[in-house]
Amino acid sequence: MKNSYDQWADVYDDIYAYLTEDKDFYLEMAKDYVSGSVLELGCGTGRITIPIWQNAIDIVGIDISPKMIEVAKAKVQKEKDEHILLDPGPKIDLLVGDMRDFQLNQKFKLIIIPFRGFLSLLSVDDQINTLNSIKKHMDKDTILVFDIFVPKEDIISKSDNLLYYFKDVSHDSRIGHSEVWHKTDYDLFNQRISSKIIVDEIGDKGKVVNRYYKDFEIRYIHRWEMFHLLNSCGFKIENLYGTFLYESFDENSNEMIWVAKLA
Repeated sequence: MKNSYDQWADVYDDIYAYLTEDKDFYLEMAKDYVSGSVLELGCGTGRITIPIWQNAIDIVGIDISPKMIEVAKAKVQKEKDEHILLDPGPKIDLLVGDMRDFQLNQKFKLIIIPFRGFLSLLSVDDQINTLNSIKKHMDKDTILVFDIFVPKEDIISKSDNLLYYFKDVSHDSRIGHSEVWHKTDYDLFNQRISSKIIVDEIGDKGKVVNRYYKDFEIRYIHRWEMFHLLNSCGFKIENLYGTFLYESFDENSNEMIWVAKLA
């Protein structure tokens, strides 16, 4: 896993501000099913970590990007400065670490990998190492929850390197908006997707005032491939949802939301 995520730290929240369904889902899981601490792997800038903490739940967040963790810590400090928090209040620890190999000497009641973070693992060895590291932090009642997308044929069979419009992003802190474009290369043999995101910042006069580029790479996983990977690594599957509204997975689902425990 390349640590290319530092380059995303200053723009991540703007680009992915539209994501709400998964945040509500993981927050509900934390509130309804946890009597102890939560561990989030690939916590980024704290998009999901911080709302869980704000709901009086102890949480540890790990991310491989030091700059992402810096942004998350700044957001936590701002929250502490703006609100009077009871002491002792809920604990939040934000750590730089690698999900493939981490040791916290602690068991958690809920472990989550939101927003397709598991797909940042670009080899089967990385996936196995991550699941083995996770197991060290679980007991018999711990729930592991993570989401990945369904690699449907119409997605992975797209022509390579076509630039296409993705979405507009508004900015709370400044005038104007951004237009986000995607350019993607598909490696079907290795099940990898390499994407370049192009962001045009549009000023108040409707002209492009800045353009920047961000890259990322993921390895997509098919349903039964994930099923057998979990089983072979010592997990039992409790549920597989097809949406963040707890709907069962079926042939029309676009998401795979896996819920697993130790076998």
